[in-house]
Amino acid sequence: MTTREEATRTHTPGPWETADLHVKGNYARVVNATTGETIAIVVDDPCNLTPSAEAQANARLIAAAPDMLALLRRIMACLSKDGRHNSEERQKDIAQEARALIARIDRAEGGR
Repeated sequence: MTTREEATRTHTPGPWETADLHVKGNYARVVNATTGETIAIVVDDPCNLTPSAEAQANARLIAAAPDMLALLRRIMACLSKDGRHNSEERQKDIAQEARALIARIDRAEGGR
């Protein structure tokens, strides 16, 4: 990460992951994968004994946010190059990373 990006970053660094998806309670948590620090709590209907599929999918989508941001930055860097470093191989790598991220989120949302 560049110094400029570090200076403008105001979110907790990733990677993030979900936690407490199948525990008793009406919430799902998003945590820092390294420290276990809670990033977000997705609250569900208070009548539910466990988080609904929608709450779990929302937590997984939130957890993917740092990866989405990093990928968007790579895409923008690729698009803004004058072509010298924008090889077909680099484009394929970025496309593969994007497909993997989309698949991870889609699986979390029931495989749409």
